[in-house]
Amino acid sequence: KVCECLLRKGTLTFPEILRYSELPSRKVTVNCVLVLIQHNCVQAFAIERQGAIGVKPRIITQYTAIFENILHRLRFSKFLVIVKEEFGEECEEILIALLQHGRLTLEQFIFRAKEFNKEFSWESFDSLVNARYVERCPLSEPFLSPCDETPPTKKRKFSLTGEITEEQLAIAAAIPSEAERFLVIIDTKTDVTSEALTKENTPNVKLEEKFSLLVSLDLEHS
Repeated sequence: KVCECLLRKGTLTFPEILRYSELPSRKVTVNCVLVLIQHNCVQAFAIERQGAIGVKPRIITQYTAIFENILHRLRFSKFLVIVKEEFGEECEEILIALLQHGRLTLEQFIFRAKEFNKEFSWESFDSLVNARYVERCPLSEPFLSPCDETPPTKKRKFSLTGEITEEQLAIAAAIPSEAERFLVIIDTKTDVTSEALTKENTPNVKLEEKFSLLVSLDLEHS
């Protein structure tokens, strides 16, 4: 219902989603929005809105459905077949994890591998990143400044005039730079799996890389 609201009505604030979706509780609505964001079907973004005369502008958070990503979910089985043929079963398992969970940190990958008594393979992970099947996740809530905005016909999901819409600006602002999007800095000689479990050693992997690098299926990969 949340996704249908966003597809039918365009970009909405959370109170609007709460009202239009008619879900039984606020908690259920919050969980639905979080799941859609987790699976790259919805993008949140902050934007400054002008108030009435004499009232300061305020920053609000809005949510937009990512139509292309939703359609690409129909191609998940094709992704798995291609990855298995090109890179093998280990890479296929990594991709399955992303398809099931949407977004994972490197630490979550490591613990998931441990659950199945397997070692996390940096080589397999790296090959998927280099082939652009896996990427850093977009920013959770990019900010659109007033100067970024296009003229106000922007509640439409798609512009019939060829102008860049507010939604397109938000999605573009969330994507990391090309240099960062497919960058993973890892010392494969370090026992990162052991360190992640014991927290006793300092690995040759940047902590910010390990804990905040998020990866998701690169749905634009053909």
